[in-house]
Amino acid sequence: MSRKSSVLVGLLLSTALALVGGCSRSIAGSGRPAVGTTGAGASSPAAGSTSGRSELLAAVVVEVSVFTPMSRELQQFWSGVYTTLRYAHPSTAVMKYLHANQTSVCDGTTYTAQDDTGPFYCMDGSDIISVPTAFTVALVTGGAVKTDGDQVRSITPVGETGIFFLFAHEWGHNVQAELFPQHAGAAPPLELENSADCLAGVAMAGVDREFSTTDVSAVLAFVADIGDSEPGAVHGTPEQRREALAFGMKAPHGDPQGQLDTMMSCFQTYAPTLYATLS
Repeated sequence: MSRKSSVLVGLLLSTALALVGGCSRSIAGSGRPAVGTTGAGASSPAAGSTSGRSELLAAVVVEVSVFTPMSRELQQFWSGVYTTLRYAHPSTAVMKYLHANQTSVCDGTTYTAQDDTGPFYCMDGSDIISVPTAFTVALVTGGAVKTDGDQVRSITPVGETGIFFLFAHEWGHNVQAELFPQHAGAAPPLELENSADCLAGVAMAGVDREFSTTDVSAVLAFVADIGDSEPGAVHGTPEQRREALAFGMKAPHGDPQGQLDTMMSCFQTYAPTLYATLS
């Protein structure tokens, strides 16, 4: 994506923020106000209310103008890597956007749209499910959100680059499922998460989107912010996530073979259980 297009994305994010200005609620257990999230016992704003219409409109603006193009870039990038790998099928994942009380079945579990739920990957349908309403607002303005569908985190505004990382991480899970269909579901969760961070870095280094040095630093800070510090956590520690993303971002731009080599190194380093199945 050109610098001009990146500026346009920034304007769209600003527009979405303006549409939801003044809407602030609390998330259960956060102990702090969270922009665009609902607390325990609260419900999403009614579709007919002014705040509800504003949040929905803001979500649709970002969904159509930001999320979908990002997903398209990631699909094109990984399909190109697959071509270099001589893998017979393109990389595909279906984006699903949930609003209000819409539901989606993921790996046998029915999920209901909640304003504090971020994007997460469903292996059984190759779906990347996102709840963009208040989650998007929290990404733009800061607030408490859920990442990967279960981890509640308070985050600082991350802008375009942080949003791209989130979707690149979920596409990393899609790559795992496509390349290791018989083994990804049984791999250790921590290996899947760390290698998805690494694969996100490969994609961010490879897509034709200009990330400035400041943006990259913001992404690394964001990764540290949402990392799990406790032993045995599903996601890596802040340091592990930062290291995995930085490892992937060393992939050479415009070099398909180099990108493929870095992808394989991601699996070898961060998902040895999957990598061992190749031998």
